[in-house]
Amino acid sequence: MSLATQPPAGSSLPGESTMPGMPMPGMPDASVPTPGGQPLDPQQRKAYDLIVRQALGVLLQGRVARYLVQRAASGDPQQAVVDAVSPLLRNIYAAAQAAGAQVDMVTLLAAGINIVTVAADLLARAGILQQADIPAFCSAVAQRAVQQHNAQVPQGAEPAAGQGGGAGGSDGTTTATAGYGGM
Repeated sequence: MSLATQPPAGSSLPGESTMPGMPMPGMPDASVPTPGGQPLDPQQRKAYDLIVRQALGVLLQGRVARYLVQRAASGDPQQAVVDAVSPLLRNIYAAAQAAGAQVDMVTLLAAGINIVTVAADLLARAGILQQADIPAFCSAVAQRAVQQHNAQVPQGAEPAAGQGGGAGGSDGTTTATAGYGGM
């Protein structure tokens, strides 16, 4: 079951298009931090903006956001965010690949970090997390997502289409393949 596509019916949290009090966040400035510390180049920035906009458009839909909040409240909030964000990134990446677009791992990681931060803020607004705990929570979510990704796809292996994963080494310069299952 995909968190992003099958939220439960009859959710008790209000909201139709987005959670109340949760406006669609603005895009960060052009100096988006990357795992390597370098700002994104213009092409990477364009891909980043598109990934973040598409993912948040799904994640902040009322029923999807309600499901994320309910799942986080009733279980492991970190895993709930991993399970919400990973399929979104995989699906957006697969659509980009199908359209002939190349998205490198650094861009995908930077977008994933932004999306996880928004998800954590959503959980804080719902009273599941404290605002002060968001940075540590996001770091733990990112580590968990990478661990789960690495467990699914051997390093350097090319996954089957739609199975998630990424190709290449540890330098962060490789291009993601059929969809990165983590951040």
